[in-house]
Amino acid sequence: MTDNFSLLIKNRAWVELLLSSTLINLLSLALPFTMLQIYDRILPNQGYGTASVLVSAVAVAILLELVLRYARSWVLASSAANFELQTTTHTVGALLQSDYKRIESLGTGVIANGLNSIATMREIYSGQALVALMDFPFVLIFLALVAYIGGPLVLIPIAVWAVIGVLVYLIGKQLNQATQALGLTEGERSRLLIQVLSGLTTAKALGMETKLSGMYNEINYQRLAQQQQVDWLSSKLQELIQGASQATTLLIVLIGCLAVLNGDLTTGGLAACSILAGRAIAPLSAIISLRSRLAVAKTAMSQVEQLSQLPGEVFDGTTQYQQKLPLGPIQLHQVSLQQTGAKLVDVNIEIPAGSFVTVTSNPLTHASLLLSSIGAFHRVESGKILIAGVEQSQHKRSEYRQSVLHVSPWPTLMAGTLMENMTLFAADKEPQAMAIAETLGLTETIAQLPAGYQTLVGNNDSQMLNKGAIKLIGLVRALVQSPSILLLDEPMISLDADSQQRLLKLLASYRGDMTIIFASYFTSIRALSDIHLHIDTQGHCQQQAKEVSA
Repeated sequence: MTDNFSLLIKNRAWVELLLSSTLINLLSLALPFTMLQIYDRILPNQGYGTASVLVSAVAVAILLELVLRYARSWVLASSAANFELQTTTHTVGALLQSDYKRIESLGTGVIANGLNSIATMREIYSGQALVALMDFPFVLIFLALVAYIGGPLVLIPIAVWAVIGVLVYLIGKQLNQATQALGLTEGERSRLLIQVLSGLTTAKALGMETKLSGMYNEINYQRLAQQQQVDWLSSKLQELIQGASQATTLLIVLIGCLAVLNGDLTTGGLAACSILAGRAIAPLSAIISLRSRLAVAKTAMSQVEQLSQLPGEVFDGTTQYQQKLPLGPIQLHQVSLQQTGAKLVDVNIEIPAGSFVTVTSNPLTHASLLLSSIGAFHRVESGKILIAGVEQSQHKRSEYRQSVLHVSPWPTLMAGTLMENMTLFAADKEPQAMAIAETLGLTETIAQLPAGYQTLVGNNDSQMLNKGAIKLIGLVRALVQSPSILLLDEPMISLDADSQQRLLKLLASYRGDMTIIFASYFTSIRALSDIHLHIDTQGHCQQQAKEVSA
C-alpha cells in the first residue's frame, strides 16, 4: 500500500489538483449556507432583496465550481497521458536493456500482459485517486459543520460509513486475491494465444487444432470464472457505497424531521445538514471505492514492476572505444555454462582477429550456446570471455551490441517495410542493403512482391515470404551493420543450393574485415573456415585439424 501512495505523490500535477480541489470544496459551501439563511431568516422576514443577492452569489459560485471541475478534468486527462507515456517508455527501455535469459524465462504472454497493465494503472495513478485523497480533509470540515448545526445528526454519517468501511475492507481482501489469480490466468491465456497465432501454420499442419482449442477453452473458462468473481466483488462494493449514501441521506432527513418538530433544529438547519452530509459522502464514496480499484491496480503494478525491474545486462562500460570494437582476439578462459539441452564445461579457446571459425557439436545446441555466450545473451556461470583483451562485462553496452551481431537460425521480421528490416530503419544504408540483397539473389524474390522493397511485413510475414527469404533478409540486416564479430547460427539452413553458394562467396569477401563464427555442420562452411572447433556431449571444446580438400 505504501508503494501505491508513493506513486500518487510523484504526480507532477498535484499542486494544480490541490489548488483546484480546495477552491471547489470551498465554493461548495455556498449552497448549504444560503439554504440555511433562506429558510431561517429570509422567508420568515420576506427579504426579497437579500434573497436575490444570495441566489446570485450562489449561481456565481456554482458556475465557478463547474469551470474549476472542467479545468481539473483537463489536468487529469493530461496527467493520465503523461503517466502512460512515461511509464511505457521506462518499462520498454528497461525491457530492452535487461538480461536476455530473464526475458526468455518470462515468455511473451507475461511481457504482453505486463505492458497492457500500464493502461490499468493509468486512471488510479494519474490523478483520480489523488483527488479523492485531497478531498478527504474537507470531509472532516463538512462533518464538523453538520455537528455545529445539527448536533447529534453528525453521528449518522459517521456510524453508517464506519460499518461500510469494515465491509469494504473485508470484501477488498477477497477482491485483491481474486485479481491476482486473474492476472496469472490472463498471462497464461496471452502466452498460449501468442504462441498459437505465431505458429498457426505449423499447428494446422500437425493437426493440433482440437488439442489447442481444448487448452485455450480450459484456460479461457478459468479466466472468465475469475473475471466473474472480480466483477461480482467490485459490483458488491459499488452497491454498498450507493446504498450507504442513500441510507445516510434518508436517516438524516427522518431523524432531522423529528428534531425540527421538537424544536431542536430549524428547517434551514435540516436543509443545510442534508446538503453538507451529501458533500461529505462524495469524497468518502470515492475513497472507499478507491480501495477496490487499488486491488486491481496493485496487481497491474506488480506486473509492470516485474518488467521494469528486470536485471540489466552484464556490461558496465568501463572500457569505451567511441567506435566499434576491434575484431579480436576472442578469448574464453575456463568458461562454464549450462542451459536446457546444452552446456559448456571449462572451455579454453582463443580465436584470432579476422578469422573464420566453425563450431560443431552433437547436438548443435552446444555450439549455439557458445555463440550466444559470446554474443552476451547468456551469462557465464564461471570463467570469463575477453574481446581484444578486455573482459566482456567491461565493454560499453551500445558499442558491444553494434560490434557483435548474432543471426539466429530462424530470424524474425519487425513491423515495417522490407527495406526498413534490412537497414534497421537507417535510410543511409539502403544502397548497401540493396547491393548485398542483389549478391544473395534476394532481389528476384522481392521483385515479385506488389510493393517490392516497400512491402509491409510484420505479424504476417510468413504468409508472403518463405523461410529462405526471411533468412536472407536477416543476413542482409546483419551484414549491413558492418559488425566486428559476426555470429552465424546455422546460416545455411532453409537456403536453396544457389543461395548457399552466393552466401559462401559473399562471406569470403569479408575475410579480414570481420571475425565470423559459424555453428554449422555443412562441409562447405568448414572449408571456408580457418579454425574448426568441436564440442563433445560433455560440453568440452577441442580444436580439430582443418580438413584439406584433395
